Amino acid sequence: LPSASEPAAARPNTVSRTPSSLSSEPSRAKARVSLTAIDVARTRTFWSFFTVFFLTLTPGFGLKLMSSPVVYFTYGFSAAGSNAFTCFYLACYGVGRLCTPIMSRGKYERARKIYMAYSLASACLLLVSPATINGLPSRQWPSPLLFCILVATQGFFLGGFKGLMPTSVQGLWCWMDGDRAYKHYDPIPAYDLVLGMTNLALCTAAAVGPVTAWVAYVAPADANAKQYEIWYYAAGALQLVATAILATPGVVRRFEPPPRVNEV
Repeated sequence: LPSASEPAAARPNTVSRTPSSLSSEPSRAKARVSLTAIDVARTRTFWSFFTVFFLTLTPGFGLKLMSSPVVYFTYGFSAAGSNAFTCFYLACYGVGRLCTPIMSRGKYERARKIYMAYSLASACLLLVSPATINGLPSRQWPSPLLFCILVATQGFFLGGFKGLMPTSVQGLWCWMDGDRAYKHYDPIPAYDLVLGMTNLALCTAAAVGPVTAWVAYVAPADANAKQYEIWYYAAGALQLVATAILATPGVVRRFEPPPRVNEV
């Protein structure tokens, strides 16, 4: 330890920093703003994309969970044939889930155009299905074959819709990450939060789609009932509404937080 007789210049700087000086340091740092669930729920951006996601996923989930029982009970497929069809459907779903995000190249505008194309094509298939399949339930060919093609194609679209969700959320909510004007905004928690909240649309569609499909296919006691036609037309209409929302300028728009944040 330095003695009292040592000159002041030779003594090491042993002045301790007071708690008050330490507590004042964060006041010189800029705040990193994070969103809450309430903040997200108050924005048009979230509800627009939530609606699009729900409308496009509901028909796909309905056909996904009802396809195997329908081909088994309605069309008289064997157990092996029903399992083979299910595997084919899952393969189409996997291809859509894997390839569609690659096609979007991580860009929101490209993902939006692909989403619109998928939604429009899905709507067309759903709207022409009642006439093309020649009246379900029917075991006469080509009714079973057309049904299998329809469901497999919808499986591809369902995988594509789910695969585009992360790209869409990132493009709508986290675009400001590289913009210096928004350097005080923290996009990572926002991405996780919005992605989790958007999954509520997936959960809702996973419940509504199978229930409505079950009512259309199984519930009617009359063998000549045409509830399935209503289901197809309603599902096709939902897809058209989703396409219109995506195509309308300004309806689905990116979230823009305040560009400047005051110091704490």
